Amino acid sequence: MNHDENEILVAILIDEDELTIDINEPEILEQSDDETVIETFTQRRQLQFRAQSRTKRQWFSITLVIIAVLVALVILALESPLYNVDKIVVKNISAIPLTKAEMSKIQSLSQRLSNKPLYRADPDPVDKDIESLPTIMGATVEKKWPGMITVTVSRRVPVAYVETDKGVILVDSKGFAFEKAKLAPQGLPGFQGIEEITFTHKISDTAYLKIVDAAPVEMKQQIAHIDKEKGSYTAVLSDGISIVLGTPTQLKEKMAIVWAIILTKKRSELGYIDVSVPSLPVSGSPQLKV
Repeated sequence: MNHDENEILVAILIDEDELTIDINEPEILEQSDDETVIETFTQRRQLQFRAQSRTKRQWFSITLVIIAVLVALVILALESPLYNVDKIVVKNISAIPLTKAEMSKIQSLSQRLSNKPLYRADPDPVDKDIESLPTIMGATVEKKWPGMITVTVSRRVPVAYVETDKGVILVDSKGFAFEKAKLAPQGLPGFQGIEEITFTHKISDTAYLKIVDAAPVEMKQQIAHIDKEKGSYTAVLSDGISIVLGTPTQLKEKMAIVWAIILTKKRSELGYIDVSVPSLPVSGSPQLKV
């Protein structure tokens, strides 16, 4: 028996069980060194990220605690009597001084802020209450550290008056009827012909104010009164010269023409100046005045 036959015989004698492979056992794969390094690096980065996140959370919590402590300390300091409102100053920036009654009312309204911590003092309600006074045009309430309140007010200035059956009412530059007076003030024009006027409200016809505004500066103080009849306006100067304006249009032009005529003629020779049609002004002597 040759060599090949011996090999065949040995193969036949092998037990069949020894050739059986158990397919239920998992196959073990070898892991390369590179894969092990990659897995270890990833785990290390994950651990570092978790540590950093935990550190950030800790610092955030510490920061919040520090801020809370600082806020509490600031509030405690501001609540100290050292920062209470202990001084209130009232300033009037208008040309007319405040009366004793007005000053007393303003101080009374401002006292609501007295002895309060300055940072908690709310000036807005006081500001509005002061501005609601009829004679006050505007008010500003400001806080100044460590414990002072300044109240700056602007009193209304009369530019005209209206005579009513209940007395004289003063009117400011906005047409606001703000104050009652016993007598008509000298040097201010009177508005005549207003059908209705309500105290602490604006007059219904603002044309009167426009006429005063349109007059040259030298002429403003010479206007004694302004009349209205059937929609036509007439301004009467202190020396009796009547200025017929007609409708309240082109007032600047009309007043400029009137002042030019007054400067070129003797006032004693003027009884009226009619500029109701500004392109055709007419003037006449006192004898021709209707």
